[in-house]
Amino acid sequence: MYERGSKKRLFFFLIILIIILTVLPSKWKHAFRMKIVSIFSPAMHSVNKTTIRTKDNLSAWFHSGDVKRENKKLKIRIQSIEADLVTLEENKLENQRLRQLLQLKESIPEYQFIAAKVIGRDATNWYKSITIDKGLNNGIHRGDPVVSYGGVIGSVFECGNYQSKILLLNDNNSRVGVIVQRTRDIGVVEGQSNSLLVLNYIPRNSEIKPGDILISSGLGSIYPKGIVVGEIVKVFEEKYKLYKFAEVKPAVDFGKLEEVLIINWHDHNDKEMQLDNKEEVVKVSK
Repeated sequence: MYERGSKKRLFFFLIILIIILTVLPSKWKHAFRMKIVSIFSPAMHSVNKTTIRTKDNLSAWFHSGDVKRENKKLKIRIQSIEADLVTLEENKLENQRLRQLLQLKESIPEYQFIAAKVIGRDATNWYKSITIDKGLNNGIHRGDPVVSYGGVIGSVFECGNYQSKILLLNDNNSRVGVIVQRTRDIGVVEGQSNSLLVLNYIPRNSEIKPGDILISSGLGSIYPKGIVVGEIVKVFEEKYKLYKFAEVKPAVDFGKLEEVLIINWHDHNDKEMQLDNKEEVVKVSK
């Protein structure tokens, strides 16, 4: 009831206002109109402020939705770029390693090499070994020597059709004949339980010292001559012993191997035997 009465009063007020504006002389109409405007101005101003605030709030709400969507797109894009950068860095490092392996192959042109990737590591304490993704079907044989751009790694001790196991040089069962590059002393490097190798059978009067580089001697028909094995870090000499021995830091970090080269030693030996046989045949025929 109260609301209906208020509407009626407002209606009558507007009618009276129109009548007044109609009958007033022209010179008073402007002043009267300005007076009415000044009376209702605060209310109109309040309505305008409310309208603008509502409009701004609605605009901000719609805009915030756009910003959230844009931020989500940007985050996805950044994640994609970061993944691409990681892939590019991995490719770069792999290319560097492969170039170094290629340099090693070119430095020993008389042998055939088979490149392989490391796909597993021995999790037990029986052997220190790695598994590669090549086997008999790729021309690999048990006993083939394995190297990397750093130096000697070990040799093949198990060989399947598509995979092989490499016994690492730091295993207790591994050994390689070596030459001390500076003094030309000949000895044998063997694996031991820690991360270092041990050099045995060096004559007591030898002048080996820390920093000397060891290379494969080529004796024993396992490793070709001249491949780096490691560096002497400490020399030991015991009384009443015929030989000195030394601790050796391997040339290769066995824990970081990713690609290796298998020397096709059997094919090389077979070719040499064929050549020797041909020479014998020639001699006999003469």
